[in-house]
Amino acid sequence: MEEINSLRYWESRFSSGSWEENNGKLQTAYFADLIIRNVNPRVLYETNSMIDFGCALGQLCEAWRHFTGTKDIVGYDFSSVACRIAQEDFKNISFSNIVPKRKFDIVVSSNFLEHVDLPIAYLNRFANMAEM
Repeated sequence: MEEINSLRYWESRFSSGSWEENNGKLQTAYFADLIIRNVNPRVLYETNSMIDFGCALGQLCEAWRHFTGTKDIVGYDFSSVACRIAQEDFKNISFSNIVPKRKFDIVVSSNFLEHVDLPIAYLNRFANMAEM
């Protein structure tokens, strides 16, 4: 067993199908629905760009695109396997395991911070990625 939350751990989870077998897609879709139903409607309809930081297999990105019509959506995950699978499933969204060096109207991150050692550092990173 790989060290939990290491890159090797997540690459293995996504490449083995373990993520899907344990309902990872359903969990992500559930939280995407919660986010979309509870965010300020103005945010939903005045957003030109969005990044999902820690996107896994991209269900939140697709739900956001479908619900809002936002065309400039990026899914970031440090797992290249997750990004490859997400890109195969959702061709109208850009997925990458390299953090984009640009700003976004919205930075979304669901079920991510509990997996990192320095969550406050990531919150600062998210703030710096947000168009203000």
